[in-house]
Amino acid sequence: MATSTIFDRNTRMIEGDLAAQYGVVRCRLDEARVRCPAVLAEALEQVAAYCNEWQPIDHGWLVDVAAGAAPPQAIEINSRSERASTSQQHTVIVVHAGARASIVDGCSAPAYSGWGERTEAIDVVVLAGAELDYTLLRNVCGPTSESRTASVWLAEGAAIRQTFCTLGSASEEARLRMTLGSGSSATLQTLVFASVRTVELTVDVAGEGSSIAPPVIRLIAKQGGRIRYSGNGETRGLLLDDESRIEAPGAVGASDATQLTYLRSRGIGAADAGGMLAAGFARPVLASLPPPHAVEVERVVALALQESIG
Repeated sequence: MATSTIFDRNTRMIEGDLAAQYGVVRCRLDEARVRCPAVLAEALEQVAAYCNEWQPIDHGWLVDVAAGAAPPQAIEINSRSERASTSQQHTVIVVHAGARASIVDGCSAPAYSGWGERTEAIDVVVLAGAELDYTLLRNVCGPTSESRTASVWLAEGAAIRQTFCTLGSASEEARLRMTLGSGSSATLQTLVFASVRTVELTVDVAGEGSSIAPPVIRLIAKQGGRIRYSGNGETRGLLLDDESRIEAPGAVGASDATQLTYLRSRGIGAADAGGMLAAGFARPVLASLPPPHAVEVERVVALALQESIG
């Protein structure tokens, strides 16, 4: 099988002219070891050289965008895990020189009935002059513990816009790391929604001669949820009840029942009113999400506001 094989949004293989035109390899790691070992080997070399995070794990994804490629639609992968026990996952993304791509990495896992521990490593390398719009969504429920490290390395003149949203009720420890080369640029938007769980989030950004806007961080806690955030940026937190806690170097406020009451008095239903409040609080992050995913995330937050205030 040619190493230029790609998969469309329905994970159906596409070969020939389309593969040559898009220049994208998108497949699971275990498939890549059999079907395109040369591409996988080169991608792992890039990750080992720059991110120093990769591990020989078969469970996960490979996305490799060839030099100068510009796929016309978002490349989607679904990092769904059916495993209720301990599992490890590794996602490797390499965008070669001069390429432009949009990648949506989404996970909606089943509600686990038993305790489990999941470890995830995500390594992203964006080479010289390449541009990447990367969306990372996680929604995991049940009595599980999640440990996640996302490492991004930008070469000279590269650019990335990264959006990270984590929802659900599983406890989580997440670390986002960015290393920027000379002349590169980055933006980062993050939304954390903690319900009946504890989330620890750390953001590390390093690089000289590069440009990064202050990260935009939005934190929401309800039903005894706990969020601890380490890092800088434009940080705002929203507590939806007295049992929840947010520890962050930014403003943290309680939900305002007066706003919801006013909207309801104008004839706006509870669901729509909650959605308006959610959209207002999380707008900087929602605006960076692809439209279908922004709608779903907004619905989750709106429901939380509706239940807590109304």
